Amino acid sequence: MSAINASNIGKTIALIGWTPGDTAPDVTFQVQYKVHTSSTWVDAGTTQPATYTRQLTGLAGSTLYDVRVRQIRNGQFSAYTTADSLFTTLSTNLVPNPAGRDVFVYEVQVIGGKRYGLVKATFTAFLGDATKVSLYRSASSTFPGAGGYLASINPLLGISKGVTDPIPELDGSVLYYWLRTEAIDGSVVGTEQTCVPFPLTVDAA
Repeated sequence: MSAINASNIGKTIALIGWTPGDTAPDVTFQVQYKVHTSSTWVDAGTTQPATYTRQLTGLAGSTLYDVRVRQIRNGQFSAYTTADSLFTTLSTNLVPNPAGRDVFVYEVQVIGGKRYGLVKATFTAFLGDATKVSLYRSASSTFPGAGGYLASINPLLGISKGVTDPIPELDGSVLYYWLRTEAIDGSVVGTEQTCVPFPLTVDAA
């Protein structure tokens, strides 16, 4: 095993990866980490078979960490491979902007003789020091801030996500949508990102 690395480093998280020495489908890996100045290792758990990454959470901000990884196969444990001073966490939250921001009417309902559409904005999920991605709407191309807030959803790494707008009437209105990543403590937020198409016409036809 070699090339232990860290990516997606935030204030409380980091994604650890490595190059396996054995790529057999039944091999798992145990990952441990510690503050560089500490002698106490923290167990981050064991991967699924043939998985070469492990997510660390609950880290301290502005802190230097060591990481070690060992291979497990058929009940046998290899020696640990250690990466000293592998990464330093950020002092502020990591709040990536959501990518793949598509917005569309995905369901139509008839209420009181009028047609309404469920509008969904989807994005490519990610992992950061954030609790939610929030959807905003306006009748103009100017970001509305808190007054245009609709709903939020928790982002997850590698899973496509969507945030749903309460039901607007399908009357040909032109609506503008944004997605924004919002941090755990509220001190940092991502930049509002326009959804495509911008604007969306909710047509009654």
